[in-house]
Amino acid sequence: MSINTGIKFTSPASVSFYSLGLKNLSVSIEHPYNEIIARNDPSIKGIKIDSFSHSRDDEQNVIDKLIESGNAFAEKFNIGAGTVFNISNRIPFNSGLGNIEASITALISAINELHKVNQEKNQIFVFVEEIELKLGYGINLASVAANLFGGFMAYDSG
Repeated sequence: MSINTGIKFTSPASVSFYSLGLKNLSVSIEHPYNEIIARNDPSIKGIKIDSFSHSRDDEQNVIDKLIESGNAFAEKFNIGAGTVFNISNRIPFNSGLGNIEASITALISAINELHKVNQEKNQIFVFVEEIELKLGYGINLASVAANLFGGFMAYDSG
């Protein structure tokens, strides 16, 4: 009998300073946050999302972007087993509080830890940056950095 273990990540909201003309500066805040529970499932390949709360409010197709980026990470690091996710969106969609940034960093971090890929936070950031440049999700990379490292973060694409 095998025990199906999993991992839980909480990923905080972030505030960007667009109104001050500083689109590349973000700060992570403690509440609200998204909660992601991930478990290894060797019977599947890639990413499967079992539950995704408030999906009716997902006008930006966050769920599709998460599956696409998670599968890209799994492919890049040759992860054979699949990962199943339960995602509780506590950061409101379209609130300007970085729902997609919180979810994508938590999802990639969960895959990284669950499958022992051993990428450091800065390497995870570079991966998310590559995905953004390739697929054009429209995410704020300063918010991704604030989410991964905490505190105030500035992002300079140069």
